[in-house]
This record gives sequence, structure tokens and C-alpha cells, in this order.
Amino acid sequence: MPVGQEIAESTDPMQGFQNRVLQKIRDDIGKMLPDEVVEGLVQRAIDEEFFRPVKVYSQYGNDKEEPSWFIKEVTKLSKPVLEKYIAEHVKEREKDIKKVIDEFLTTQRLQLITLAAMQSATRQDIAEIVGTILAQLKSHGF
Repeated sequence: MPVGQEIAESTDPMQGFQNRVLQKIRDDIGKMLPDEVVEGLVQRAIDEEFFRPVKVYSQYGNDKEEPSWFIKEVTKLSKPVLEKYIAEHVKEREKDIKKVIDEFLTTQRLQLITLAAMQSATRQDIAEIVGTILAQLKSHGF
């Protein structure tokens, strides 16, 4: 299928964009490369430019990868839409959500109380250990 027909028949915006880039490249280099090569170049360029994670270097060796600028932008722009959808969904199902929470709190009350008591005891133990260490340091002149 000629490239011009692909452009006209495409309904997918990304595919349409790829096809327009392909047509532009084809026109600019005078049809010297086979279609498969040009299509591969276009696909690779789009993948690398729009979707390849970016490596962020740190002076302490804690290098990490972040999403591409395109993914970040899509995420940023879609966040308000998703938040609105979630808020509407929660509002519509408020009774069901409250029922599930109430059931959980009723059936798991003993476990929740036990967990809270264990956390409190652990915090007290840590505070006592820190206090003992500080007292020993003071007694040794630190």
C-alpha cells in the first residue's frame, strides 16, 4: 500500500503521525530507501524520542531511570481527569465503600488493636534504648 493511502486511511493518531513523518522522510530523500528501512527508522526514532526512559545520574552513584518527557507530560495532563473520575466513582459507591470499611473494622478489630499496641510498645522500647545510649555517651564524656 502506498504511503499516501496509509495516511489517508489511518484513524490512530500515533499511526497517522508516524505515517506523516514517514512520508516527509520519503519525500526529502527522494525514495532512495526501501519502505521497510524508512518505517524501521521512523518507528525507532519515535520509540526513542517519546518512550525511552531517561537515565538521571547522581554524584553519589544513585543513578536512576525516569520516564521520558512524553510519559511525564501525559501523566501530568491525565492526573486531573483520573482524579475527577475516581472522585465521581467514590461518590457513586459511597455506601458500598462505607459498608466494606465497617465490615473490616468489625471483623478485624482485635487484630487492629493488637497491631496498635505492638507499635506503641515498639516505640517505647526504641525510646528506652536511645535514652540508655545517650546516658552512656554522657557518662563517658561525649
